[in-house]
Amino acid sequence: MHSLYCQKNYRGSVKLGNTAVNVGIPADQPSYLVFEFSGRSLPTRGSASSTYATLLTPRSGHQYDVDVVYADEMYSITVYERNPRSGLRREVERRPFSACKAN
Repeated sequence: MHSLYCQKNYRGSVKLGNTAVNVGIPADQPSYLVFEFSGRSLPTRGSASSTYATLLTPRSGHQYDVDVVYADEMYSITVYERNPRSGLRREVERRPFSACKAN
């Protein structure tokens, strides 16, 4: 039995650049975020790609930040949750899609 709650449904793409991008996703329900990076690899002159994915269930009233850093030909991604009262951020643990539980 499959639950619509835990099915992968494509919702769209966002192109990242040098400036911050605001994206809205529904609170209190799981969203499977996939970050795909591609580009040219200088040493091999071929194309290179990498993917980062995580299951995120945003809590109502909280803000989420995703820091993407490119260094030494590698991408690093960190997801943070911002406390609405204090403004402090905490790192959100990466979760696989299999962690999604049907309601």
